[in-house]
Amino acid sequence: MNKKIGLLLTSKNNYEMIPWWISKFDRGLFRIISIDEDSLPEKKELGKKICEQYNIEFYERDTPGMEFNILTAAEIFSNDSNIEWIFWLQHDCWPLTENFLQKINDLVTKNKFQ
Repeated sequence: MNKKIGLLLTSKNNYEMIPWWISKFDRGLFRIISIDEDSLPEKKELGKKICEQYNIEFYERDTPGMEFNILTAAEIFSNDSNIEWIFWLQHDCWPLTENFLQKINDLVTKNKFQ
């Protein structure tokens, strides 16, 4: 099944939360990108390693300010013809139901968000 949503994480010195966060989601084959918002150099290096371990694409911000990260994500995801929606999540939010991401993807696929 096509994955119509791409997942965006924004991170600043909080990469230690990613393993816990990823364990809470039914990740499946959803594409996840992480945009670093000016972490300390040692935290950025840790972030790159953690992202690689969990098959999360690591990017550095283009323009300072969290609001610009959605524009960067839209540009990154525009190269993926399947992705129609960006789901922006924080490291401290997690699903309340089983198969949460797949349920969201199904709603998008069925045009239930129009």
